[in-house]
Amino acid sequence: MGGGETDEEFLTLTTFWVLAVQAALRADREAPDFESFARRHPELLDKDLVRRHYRDGTIECERARTEWIEPDRAPLPEPSLAPRA
Repeated sequence: MGGGETDEEFLTLTTFWVLAVQAALRADREAPDFESFARRHPELLDKDLVRRHYRDGTIECERARTEWIEPDRAPLPEPSLAPRA
């Protein structure tokens, strides 16, 4: 692999998690620390969250490793969603 790529890079998964955390941060500017933030957004600690947004075949394809693919099962979280209590 060239250009600094490794077998570990996965653009769609990395981008999905960044966008999911970003949406939660925008929706919850009141969390005073990470523990509070994590309690209010337990979905971000669920390793299977991505599977609720992508079909298996989509997330497992080679193209998903090298380019961003929009979710095909459920849309990304909206930043305006209220945090969980």
